[in-house]
Amino acid sequence: TRANALYRALMGVAELVVRAQSERELLDELCRLLVQSQMFSQVWIARPNITGNLEIQAIFSTIKLKEYWYLPNVYTGDEDRILAVRAWRHSRLQYTNDRLADLEYPAIQNFYRQHGLRATAVVPLYRDGDLWALLTLLSHQANIFNPELLELLERIGRLVGHGLDSIDLRQILEEERQHQSWLA
Repeated sequence: TRANALYRALMGVAELVVRAQSERELLDELCRLLVQSQMFSQVWIARPNITGNLEIQAIFSTIKLKEYWYLPNVYTGDEDRILAVRAWRHSRLQYTNDRLADLEYPAIQNFYRQHGLRATAVVPLYRDGDLWALLTLLSHQANIFNPELLELLERIGRLVGHGLDSIDLRQILEEERQHQSWLA
């Protein structure tokens, strides 16, 4: 079942958070694990740059991408039509169970039609208590997101935030250790 697949992914993420030694490893492996759950065709993590344009930090996909597609600006994008903009501005998970039935937005809907995609969820990721990035999950299945699945995605988002904080803390501790050994 879908729930079992995501629970397995959640356990995999929990193990990943404990063992990941770097931000890159954590983000890349997270995307891979979630796609390998077979519920999502593409998973990516993006952060806004200084001007608000989202930039991909990690991606894993079963979709053959010929070109990079449009990534919105979280400051100037249309939050009524673009889930990532709404998720960033409201700091809350956003989803649609059928992107093709949503408000008309040709750039996104053409991409979905071309690749047989239907549903999307966007999960805010926090680092050191601040909104840091967005985890976006795309699925070929319409109506995949039920309350149980959405809660699991929020739990995964929280786990990843804890993992990022842990990596940051380990880095600070290592820098302090190096400083202390230099002083000795």
